[in-house]
Amino acid sequence: MFYLHTSNRTENLLSHLSHIIELNERRNIFEKELILIQSQGMERIISQTMADYFGSWCNFEYHLPLDFLHLISQKIDLEFTADGLTVSLLFGVSNIFCAMWMMTFFYLLNSI
Repeated sequence: MFYLHTSNRTENLLSHLSHIIELNERRNIFEKELILIQSQGMERIISQTMADYFGSWCNFEYHLPLDFLHLISQKIDLEFTADGLTVSLLFGVSNIFCAMWMMTFFYLLNSI
């Protein structure tokens, strides 16, 4: 499932994340959950806070935006380069951010 939550306060987002994880049972505990982050420091904050809350925190995969785009492009069989030109040309758009959202949209359509 794809969740997008916004807030200006990290502690609010972490509290909300803990409630979502607590309420939603995982279908397969051996399948990794994907979390999109902005920095490696954010990964540490999330891991430490969730470990404090749940007592244990494992089998979660963190991706920076470029890594996330590369993962999605592999899943929908598109060639993706670091500058995004290949993806932009495939979609016929000049803006890499537009291509990113289109890739995410196609990935979500295929995962439903």
